[in-house]
Amino acid sequence: MIFFRFSMSILTIVLTFQSLCFSQVDMKSNVTVSQIDSLFSSWDDPAKPGIAVGVVVNGEIQHLRGYGSANLEHNIPITENTKFQYVGMSDQIIAFCVLLLQVRGSLDLNDKIRLHLPSLPISMDDIKLHHLVNHTSGLHDFSVLRQFAGWQATDVFTTEHKEHMISHVNNLEAKSGKKYLSTKMETRLLQDIIETVTELTLNEFATEAIFNPLGMSNSLFTDSAVQLVENRAQGYVELNDKYEIAQIVEDAGQSDLFYTTIEDMSKWAQNLSTFSVGSAALIRQFETFVTVDGAPVDIINSSQYIGQHRYWNFKGTKKLYLIGMQAGYACKLVRFPDQDLSIVVMGNAGSYNGHWSSFVADLYLQKYYVKAEEAVTKQHEAFTLTVGEMENYVGSYWNDDELYSTQVSLDQDTLRYFEEEFNWRMDLIPVRENVFRTSQGHTIKFDNTKRLAQLELIMPSGASSTSIQYQTPRELNQTIEGFVGSYSNKSIGADFKVEKQGGELVLSHFKLGKHTLIPVGKHTFKTNQRLLKQIRFSTNVDGNQQMGITNSTVKHFPFVKDSVKVLE
Repeated sequence: MIFFRFSMSILTIVLTFQSLCFSQVDMKSNVTVSQIDSLFSSWDDPAKPGIAVGVVVNGEIQHLRGYGSANLEHNIPITENTKFQYVGMSDQIIAFCVLLLQVRGSLDLNDKIRLHLPSLPISMDDIKLHHLVNHTSGLHDFSVLRQFAGWQATDVFTTEHKEHMISHVNNLEAKSGKKYLSTKMETRLLQDIIETVTELTLNEFATEAIFNPLGMSNSLFTDSAVQLVENRAQGYVELNDKYEIAQIVEDAGQSDLFYTTIEDMSKWAQNLSTFSVGSAALIRQFETFVTVDGAPVDIINSSQYIGQHRYWNFKGTKKLYLIGMQAGYACKLVRFPDQDLSIVVMGNAGSYNGHWSSFVADLYLQKYYVKAEEAVTKQHEAFTLTVGEMENYVGSYWNDDELYSTQVSLDQDTLRYFEEEFNWRMDLIPVRENVFRTSQGHTIKFDNTKRLAQLELIMPSGASSTSIQYQTPRELNQTIEGFVGSYSNKSIGADFKVEKQGGELVLSHFKLGKHTLIPVGKHTFKTNQRLLKQIRFSTNVDGNQQMGITNSTVKHFPFVKDSVKVLE
């Protein structure tokens, strides 16, 4: 969510600009090949990994070219036929396959997934296909649970491992349909359903239904990390100004590996505006925002579509994008549907390269952009507070939904806002009593009428989040001995230990190491480890003391204390 706040603070755009239909008058600039080549001249180095670029304008492929090296050991250049691994695109094509199968009558999005995969545990009985597509299945994020159990990112995770972990799912993160939480396991289950319904592998069905009709002859799925892939670019990572070969790891918790070329991705982008495969109605469903409890998600930057791509308000234009980064590959498909412009960038240098698509867009879309001065928010007259009045707002605040802490401090006659986890600082300018604004266009509201003071952050987009004031560890002065002990979750085979060291609590895990527990409320702590963002101790329904771990994708995942003790 901090990503949303930063991005939306740059430019506040009124939604009416997004609804304008520009297709009636084509104002795109005429761009030459030399202009694009010049833009990517820094990549055109045979001694370095590179990038491939495709541009589709008004349904026609106008630019296909590679820059740099596909393989440094053998001096092989990148061309339009060089294959890259595009991890995110596998999710999009799987979603497209599901919609095709629904049109064919082979399945229905209202089907329960156990209708097609009856071996799944009974705990998944309420999950339907549309829950997987909308990422509202309620399933825990298996990639996080694997790390709790000691798995590392470089560990091979086989189909047998996946099926074993799924068989032990005895509860859900949330009731199906009620909460958006995107996990790779949902897409993997969709792949399993496609293969069950069609009695074909994902690669066989996608080739028959999509790749062959569109002439995408250089695209394929593979379930093997060691399969030979002809004309594949080698993925690299840069360490100390040198490039090393990136490792591809088998992970059955994700959909099969997808390889494609810049030419094939450009053909895929063409199809999303020409409907050669799939009807206009199917594409409309594909371009529909995911829904939670029957209602579309809020339309803010990075909101997700049924087709697994995301939305971005780019200088007043509607941008659709899909990023994939893995094993040294970095790929991005960007589409501006109102301007009928698509840009694909695919690289093997091990670092994010998606911003280059924006540079290409700038060549074509300058006449469509909304200028910053046209979107400036209404300014408020200054409101004066005494130093004593400002001291009432000073304190520490914890956001229980987004898991970050904010410190509000007083520096001479100015209130300072500081988000610790994201190192984000802002000065607070008083507007009226309990209300402040920032130079980036945010509004901060304080509510001191409740038992614990609250701080509401309102982004320029209108989205808001609330943090609750908490006391410092010294002020809390709570007894910590009751939290000490060993905690385990038998279903995933994971164990944690809580110890008292020098007056503080320390949480330890044999793979994740030791981390100090920092109090942010009664029985609630935070750590500086991203997987262990919040730790909350409670008593479960059986009367056992438990420790719940919460991070960006897992909420209050339970670990039961070895000895029973009810918290006071």
